Amino acid sequence: RPALPQSMYMFVLTEVVAPRLQSELSQWQPTKDPLPVHKWIHPWLDVLPPHLLEPMFASVRSKLGQALRLWKAKDESALVLIKPWTNLWKQTGDLWDFLARFILPKLRALATKISVNPKKEDPSLFTAIVAWNGVLPNHALDTMLLNDFFPKWILALKSWLESPADSNRKKEKFREIAKWYKGWKGLFPADLLKRRVVETHLKRGLELMGAAVSGKSLDPILKTLAGEFQEQKAALREQAALAGEGSTAAAAAAAISSRRRAEAKQLRAAAARAAGGAAPGTSFKEALERFAAKVGVEFLPNPKKGYRDGSPVYLFGRCNIYIKGQVIYVHVAAAGGGGAWKPVAIDDLIAMARK
Repeated sequence: RPALPQSMYMFVLTEVVAPRLQSELSQWQPTKDPLPVHKWIHPWLDVLPPHLLEPMFASVRSKLGQALRLWKAKDESALVLIKPWTNLWKQTGDLWDFLARFILPKLRALATKISVNPKKEDPSLFTAIVAWNGVLPNHALDTMLLNDFFPKWILALKSWLESPADSNRKKEKFREIAKWYKGWKGLFPADLLKRRVVETHLKRGLELMGAAVSGKSLDPILKTLAGEFQEQKAALREQAALAGEGSTAAAAAAAISSRRRAEAKQLRAAAARAAGGAAPGTSFKEALERFAAKVGVEFLPNPKKGYRDGSPVYLFGRCNIYIKGQVIYVHVAAAGGGGAWKPVAIDDLIAMARK
């Protein structure tokens, strides 16, 4: 860098480095390539400016999203690929949207299958979900534990404590229960043990064990826990709402749609500024590139299609497009083959790109 003039340095980054990295990303296959993509993208984070990195981040999310359609939630390979991007996507505001679309629905379905049976223990589903601690927002993981794990865990503990045993067997039973309790507690990461949902249930579990040993009723503790369950459920629902998670799929879809419309409006404003010369150095293509990164749509040159009307052809998601002035043209295929290039509004283009 010190050896090059600033203009030459930026030219190399913009015209040589970034296109080469984008080209490699277009060939990258998440499920087949042995080298994780962050290994060769992250070294450039302190070198490339944000407007060159954002389209690459969008390409990574797009490719991972496609690969995750066949992903089984018990398989930790997805976590290995996504975890290195967690902090970056938090900063760009893209993490929650990605997780909500591709990860959470499958993890939530897996959580409902968790079984707690002291006679035949298999914590593999539990550990597969808890492994996402630090990647998932706290409220999302806590909600799964509150709804799908702890009720089963408390019920198993209560049933075991109340199971009949003669005086000789009772001490041995309580020793086995204590060992079982410590075993489950040891499966929680240290920071997760400090979270309210986990701390409360482990504490009440210990109190249930103490009451059983003393011959006291378990009902007062269970009644207290039932009240705490409702309080925690309401608190987590509020946290989910603050994070932008709707209570229904329709509400979530509406929120995403509203955000997309706002972003499209920003793009049109950027185009107007570029056309009027109010934003020197900002082209419509650059505005579209940044917008694609925000909405998670791949935006890459398409060398196979070459040029159209003197302008390079790009892939925008599933669509071939080219830009002329401040107008986007998209190729609309015909039923019998061929097709035509037609001007398209950005809102319609997004819908076409995601089909």
